[in-house]
Amino acid sequence: QDELELVTLEAHPVNFNQNMAPFLPWNTAFITNQDTISANFCFPTCTFTGEEPFIVDFVIKDDACSQPLTDTLRVQFIQDAPNNAVPEISVFTDSPITIYPDQDIQFVLKATDADGDFVWLDMKGQNFELANHIISFHKNEAAGVSFGTFFWNFDCSKLSLDQVDTFSIVFEARSNSFCNTTDLATSQMDIIVLPRPNVAPYILIDQQANFYHETSLNDGSLRLYVEGMDDDLDSIHISIQSQNELTNPMYFTEKWGRGEVGSYLHWDPSCVDLQGKPEGVFIFEITLEERYCGHIIQHHQTLEILVKDNVAEEMTSAPNVFTPNHDGVNDHFYIPQLPANNCLSKFERVEILNRHGKHVFMSQDIDFAWDGTQNGTRLPPGVYFYWVKYNTFEIKGSVTLLY
Repeated sequence: QDELELVTLEAHPVNFNQNMAPFLPWNTAFITNQDTISANFCFPTCTFTGEEPFIVDFVIKDDACSQPLTDTLRVQFIQDAPNNAVPEISVFTDSPITIYPDQDIQFVLKATDADGDFVWLDMKGQNFELANHIISFHKNEAAGVSFGTFFWNFDCSKLSLDQVDTFSIVFEARSNSFCNTTDLATSQMDIIVLPRPNVAPYILIDQQANFYHETSLNDGSLRLYVEGMDDDLDSIHISIQSQNELTNPMYFTEKWGRGEVGSYLHWDPSCVDLQGKPEGVFIFEITLEERYCGHIIQHHQTLEILVKDNVAEEMTSAPNVFTPNHDGVNDHFYIPQLPANNCLSKFERVEILNRHGKHVFMSQDIDFAWDGTQNGTRLPPGVYFYWVKYNTFEIKGSVTLLY
């Protein structure tokens, strides 16, 4: 109050920085007849002080001469934000989720705001990068209620096969309330990926789990059917490598397949492979490669093959009489049961001598046949002696020539 004076009203912030002039309805006014003037001081609606009050000094002064007079009123006030509901998140599945690597995940979540504010949805990986996985989050956002559909197509190559993997995802719901303040709600979902029980594939030889085989050079080409089986129907690949240097190459067509693969092993062992020995052991390494969840697991099996030289059987009998009279019966002397050639013993020649030790016949053919002549001349009847020469042994005997 004052009389016939021009007064000025000012507001000074004490513990905050703010231009207070816009908040006053007037700066100066003229008072007459001891009148009273008043002013409404208004902060903006969204000025919130928090826990500490704002302090304002209101100063009014007149224009008296020669000494203007002033008066100060200090005011403290607190302005709180209006009450606003925080969004709530509901996930329509149990947490944690436990799955195996070959399963996908899909579930729906719902975020509601009781004040009807617009709700935005988002998610973050807590212990992994979402961008490194095939994950989608389809959102249907609106005021009051928003929905999100989560889908994860697992990339098995990102997972461990022998340990539990746990992935934590935080879903966020945000709403803008009174004076553009943001309210945030979170919900964590844990996904536990268990290692899938994996049955190891196995190898069969001619449909049996027998990895030791015997053969001889008499048997000719070796032929075995080698197959890999996987009860989990994983992708498998089978191959074979020889651990020995082979004279004749081993043939095996590598095969890819799911659950079952197979191919024939072909090999023609030779005397060179035996290296002057009566028998030899040859090792073949079978590799069955399994591909599971992007991982490659190799399973190895040794195939052992014993190769024996041809058996040089002893001669059990030989003709002791022949009659080269051209009647078509017993006209030649030959030995049908001579030992067959093998890697160690080889037929060289046969010689026939008369009783005086003179050579009358010689042949380097194991299938020889002597007609009782020497250089086309018939020899006299009597006893003749034969000598069969191998590189490692000899066979001797006698035969009687009759007419």
